Amino acid sequence: PGAQQAPGAQQAPGAQQAPGATTAPGAQPTPAAAPAIAKDAPAAPAPVEPLGHEEGQQLFETSCLSCHTVGFVQGSRISEKGWTAELAKMRKWGALIDEEKVPAFVAWLARKFPAAEAAPEDPRMPAAAALATVAVHPDRGPRGDAAVGKEVFAKSCAACHGAGALGAGGGPALVENPVLHQRDRFALLIQKGKGRMPGYDELKAGDVANLLVFLRGLSASR
Repeated sequence: PGAQQAPGAQQAPGAQQAPGATTAPGAQPTPAAAPAIAKDAPAAPAPVEPLGHEEGQQLFETSCLSCHTVGFVQGSRISEKGWTAELAKMRKWGALIDEEKVPAFVAWLARKFPAAEAAPEDPRMPAAAALATVAVHPDRGPRGDAAVGKEVFAKSCAACHGAGALGAGGGPALVENPVLHQRDRFALLIQKGKGRMPGYDELKAGDVANLLVFLRGLSASR
């Protein structure tokens, strides 16, 4: 009772107007808001299946242990996101890991070295042994030819150590490497191989001398 409605104003069908309320001249009643329609939340991505034990271990040994010690990696208790970033960095530096295998390898690493589990104590190399790896040995071998050594390197070494011997192909950098001043150890590595590096027993003492003089002439600053 007492409610006034402006001439020409229309009221929505079924709408009730509060007692005493008036509608402004020419105004249309505001329609009720439509109820929100619930949308299904996107499904969470399925977890990536890790590599099998043997395949993961082989990739770990060839791609990680060529530059890092087991103890160092065991101490890297990081998340899958962290491993993804590490593998991206390793691949940029030349680690031979196929892009399509990265997610499964990340899952394998995260399972093998869980972030929530304390890392085992890293066994320390005795100081004498550490110094021995960088000590300069007396060089009594013949002096080689750098030009010939460059050809040997391009043919047998550049694919893994990079054209400039800076490790761009997945092998370690050789420029200014202490092993260049340990002729016997250098020769043994070349002829017998180590880890992922195959042996080149066809390269003899003269080839070692040529490689040494070529590599010793390279500088990391160039």
